[in-house]
Amino acid sequence: MELAHWVENLGAYCRNRSRFPQRLRELSVLIAARHFDSQAAWNAHIQQAVEEGVPAECLDRLARGEDPAFEAEDERVFHAFAHEMLHDHFVTDETCAAALALFGEDGVLDLIGCVGSFSMSAMMLNTFHVPIRPHLPRPFPDVDGFRRVPADG
Repeated sequence: MELAHWVENLGAYCRNRSRFPQRLRELSVLIAARHFDSQAAWNAHIQQAVEEGVPAECLDRLARGEDPAFEAEDERVFHAFAHEMLHDHFVTDETCAAALALFGEDGVLDLIGCVGSFSMSAMMLNTFHVPIRPHLPRPFPDVDGFRRVPADG
């Protein structure tokens, strides 16, 4: 029960009170969703991210597993930091310095916390097979339900 309370509080902080504007909070959900192939998380947040100003064409590329090519510096640095952390398990000195310069130490801690919290949520959605809503599209070409498939099939 104590862990559930901690998880709930962390999620609430990341969704509502982190130092980032809602645009970057939504982006952190989508980065984690794509990394963990959580179609339910992606579809639950894609519209809000676009409404908050994250370019749809960048998110389309992210969904396809491509470089999203964000033009806004904060989105570009945020994504680079999260991507390196999730994929490489380390963040380069250059990326860390750029994130610290842009977001400050507390902001970098929030970035790590948000991506971590939303990663855990994506893993839970997949573990318990929370389906995408039937009327929403399959967002990732290489995922069908809860398994990977070739991108063309």
